Amino acid sequence: MVQERLRAAGRLPQNQGDIQRAGLKLIQEVIRTHGIVDPGPKEQPVKKSSRKKETRASAELDLKAEWQRQSQNFLRLGFHIERGFPDTDEGKQAYLATLPRFEAQPKEYQGRADMPMLIEKEIPWRKQAELAGIDISDYLQGRVDKVTVWQGNHSKAPDVSYASWFNKWGQVFPDAISPFEARKQLAADLAGADPFEGIDYEIHFSPTASSKYFDLIGSQVGSGLVVRLCRWLGRPGLDALDGDGADPLWRPLVRGSKVVTR
Repeated sequence: MVQERLRAAGRLPQNQGDIQRAGLKLIQEVIRTHGIVDPGPKEQPVKKSSRKKETRASAELDLKAEWQRQSQNFLRLGFHIERGFPDTDEGKQAYLATLPRFEAQPKEYQGRADMPMLIEKEIPWRKQAELAGIDISDYLQGRVDKVTVWQGNHSKAPDVSYASWFNKWGQVFPDAISPFEARKQLAADLAGADPFEGIDYEIHFSPTASSKYFDLIGSQVGSGLVVRLCRWLGRPGLDALDGDGADPLWRPLVRGSKVVTR
C-alpha cells in the first residue's frame, strides 16, 4: 500500500517537478533496498454484505442520538461562532435550532446510502476546512476560483444547512472507477458530493475515512479535474486530480437526491 500511495503521489500535477520526482524515486528505492515490508494490499478490500444486512443496520440507527453527535461536532469546531452566534449556552442552542433534524431513511436508499449526515452550508467550505484541520493542497489553493459544482448533477444542494443520506466507501461503486465514468453511471436518485459534503463527512466520520479516500464527483475544477478528499502523512486533505483516472484507493462519495432543510 505504501508503494501504491507513492505511485499515486507521482501522478499529482504538483509533483511533476524534477525535485519532487527525484524525491519520490529516492523514497521508493530506500523501501526496496532496505527490505521495508509494505503494510497492506494495493487495494482496500470491499466487504461483501447483503442489502438486508445494510437495511437492518440503518433501521437500528438511533437518528436522534446521531443528530446529537454530529451537531456537537459542529459546536466543538466553533461553527456557531463563525456563524455569528455568541459562545454561550443560549448562542449554541440558537445555532442548533438552525440545523434540520434527520428524517427516516427513504426505502429506495437502503443498501446504497445508509449514512445520515448534517451539512453546514452557511460557512464557506475553505473556512470549514481550516476550522476542522483539513489541509488544502497548494495546487487546489491556486485554483480555488475554478472550483464549481458539476452542472450535470442530479440534485442541486441548497444554500442553507441541510441533512441527507450518504453512501459508505465502496457502497455504490464497489470497484475502482474514474470520477467522470462514475457520473455517467450514477443513478437518477443519487447526487455526487461537493466540497462542503466531503469536508463534513471527514468531520463526522473521520475514523472510517482515515484509510479510504473519496472523489467528490459533484465538484469540478476547470474542465478536467475534480476535488478529492484524501490523507497524506496522516492528515486529511483536499486536492484536485484528473477526473479520468481510476485509483484503487478512491471511491465516489454520493448522497440521495432528497435533502431536508429547516
